[in-house]
Amino acid sequence: MTYTKEAYDIDLNTLIPKLKEIIQTQPLSSSLQIPKPEYFKRIKYGADYLKKIRGYKSEPYFIVHVYEPSFNFWLAFFLSTEKAHLISLILDDYIKHVCIQTNFHQGTFGVLKTD
Repeated sequence: MTYTKEAYDIDLNTLIPKLKEIIQTQPLSSSLQIPKPEYFKRIKYGADYLKKIRGYKSEPYFIVHVYEPSFNFWLAFFLSTEKAHLISLILDDYIKHVCIQTNFHQGTFGVLKTD
């Protein structure tokens, strides 16, 4: 089986080092009440825990599936590492492939497909 990576696929093995670099080198919100190393430690703990409960065994990648309950949490971090002009493209791709389009009175809303 061949796997094709979608724009919205989140590989934790790629994301965590990017987040570490951003946290160490960029100014963070002044409302962050814990030191940067502790902030990163908590994010990494969440990633390591998810890998553990999903049976990760040192594969070169670990994709967070869209049906994973924590997907939106990781998506927010993932989008924060992307260039601004790519964010709308990634979200458009996500809506196109993962959601069923439903028209309501004044807009279009996506509902997660349940294949």
